Amino acid sequence: ASPNAWRRETARRLLSERPCTDATLSDLLRLATRGPEPLARAEAFRTLRALADSGDRAAAVAVVDLSAALVAGLRDASPVVRVAALEAAGERLARPEDSALRATVRMALLTESQPEVLTALAVAGTVPRDPAFDDLTARMCLRSSAQPYLAEVFLGGLAGRELETLLGLLRTPGLADRPLVLALARCVLAERDPARVAQIGRAHV
Repeated sequence: ASPNAWRRETARRLLSERPCTDATLSDLLRLATRGPEPLARAEAFRTLRALADSGDRAAAVAVVDLSAALVAGLRDASPVVRVAALEAAGERLARPEDSALRATVRMALLTESQPEVLTALAVAGTVPRDPAFDDLTARMCLRSSAQPYLAEVFLGGLAGRELETLLGLLRTPGLADRPLVLALARCVLAERDPARVAQIGRAHV
């Protein structure tokens, strides 16, 4: 990958405009997992995501087994590659059959420490729309108190699951006054649903 951003973006655009052949996908997968430089590996993942989002080419990308490459990307030593792999994973995280990919993201939610990857995880953790992922992502945000913006990123993806996430956190003593927990409570109160609000009170009993 060129160090010049314009060249990288132009190459990505040209690839997305041309027919998506098996050879193209094979080369991108090889570059994503075995490219010599982190920038090259990250750009390959971004290009795969662009191809998946480009209309009729989406079907061609969808039939390729990207899971192994994404798992490798999520384990890459370079944070920039891990971020690109998370972004490329997208809605695949919502597919239970992608168990290896989902397990790798769950491990990352428990162990990641790089700020830029934490931000990507705060987004990716809500994609599965799964209470277990929501809980892990919330606890990652709580652990990463030096990056308070993570909570805002996380809250933006919950889409109506704030109460369930809040109740899960309240089962752990000592979290009731944490900013994220209070923010979740405010979200539930803003729903103005008496039955849901009442569950917050019962959780303290």
